[in-house]
This record gives sequence, structure tokens and C-alpha cells, in this order.
Amino acid sequence: MSPPGTVEGLLRELAPQVLAAVVRRYGDFDLCEAAVQEALLAAALQWPADGPPDNPGGWLVTTAARRRIELWRNESARAFLVPEPTIAQRISRAKSRIRGAAFSMPDARRPARTDAAGELVPLAEQDRARWDSAAITEGVGLVTRALAEAPIGPYQLQAAIAAVHDEAPSAKDTDRAQILGLYELLAALAPGPMVTLNRLVAAAMVHYLRRRAAAL
Repeated sequence: MSPPGTVEGLLRELAPQVLAAVVRRYGDFDLCEAAVQEALLAAALQWPADGPPDNPGGWLVTTAARRRIELWRNESARAFLVPEPTIAQRISRAKSRIRGAAFSMPDARRPARTDAAGELVPLAEQDRARWDSAAITEGVGLVTRALAEAPIGPYQLQAAIAAVHDEAPSAKDTDRAQILGLYELLAALAPGPMVTLNRLVAAAMVHYLRRRAAAL
């Protein structure tokens, strides 16, 4: 048996280390903090009677990780407002419906992307009258809702960049400043050579247009 004061001091010392370890693993601070608090409570109840384990920090991290998974599952069931078995049945039925179905990637600008010889046409030179306006409207609506309702990620930003291009009636009417801002966010979230290149191109266009406007 360990004195309560000894256990309390050990838990106080380990708490920030354990929280940092669990947050590094899962990322969601609020859920991890709740899980660590429950692990600390379990240790405070169990360790004075049984004694601390050989690896107190590891015990706390493992217990908090398990509890975090339980909390996440509970929140996900509440989010769907139905029991997990019901969700599993719905997923199974959906899989059976789409089994064997053929899917194709929608692409609103595809009709204008190649010329009669099959050569690629740059975006600025495409005949925008050939773009699918209904698909563009649907896509803009989808990405607008995604940006408002879901955590911003690289796919939403890429879709938003495409939407800004699609909404412009001509290449010269494209909101280049907005394009640059979106690429700045994309570079922060998902850096890479192509993102860097596109961001530099967007920045060059914005600076060129500003200099030209200032000269007029």
C-alpha cells in the first residue's frame, strides 16, 4: 500500500506528460484531456491500495488511450442518433447496393480541356461556354457547405480553388487574390512542390495585376 500523498504527487508530476503523449497520438485535445482525467481518477482510486505499477506513465497513457477510444465511439453513436449495430446494418446495405456499379469522375471543364486534335488546352485559353454550368453550380454549392460545416483540409481547399476559377466568366475576371489566399492556406496544411509552384504562380499574377493597375 502506498501513502495517498505519494500517489497524489506522482500523478501531479505525470499528468502533463501523459496528456502530451495522448494528444500527440490522437490530436483532439478536448477528448484526450477528458480521457487523461479519467485515467488519473482510476489511478488515484487503485494505486493507494495496490501500489503504483512498474511503469506508472505507461499505465496512464495506455488507460487514457483506451478511454479516449471509448469516448470517441460514444460521441460518434450520439452524433448519428442510432445504435452502432444499426449503423453497421446501413453500411452493409449500402455496400450491397453499389456492388458492381461503375463510377466516373465528374469533371465540369472536361469538354473544353482538349482541342479537335486531342491536345490539352490551357485553362486561360479554354472556351468557357463549353463548361458544364450545372455541374459548376452543384460543385460550388458542395464546397461552400464543406468549408462551412467541416474542418478545413487540403481537399476542400483544392475544390475551393477550382470553384473560384469556375465562377469567373473569363480568365481575366478570375479573383487572383482569393486564389493566392487559398494557396497560402493549402501550403500551410499540405506543403509540397506542386503547391509551392502554384502558390508562386498565383503570387506573381497578383503582383503583376497590382503593378498594372497602379500604372494605369
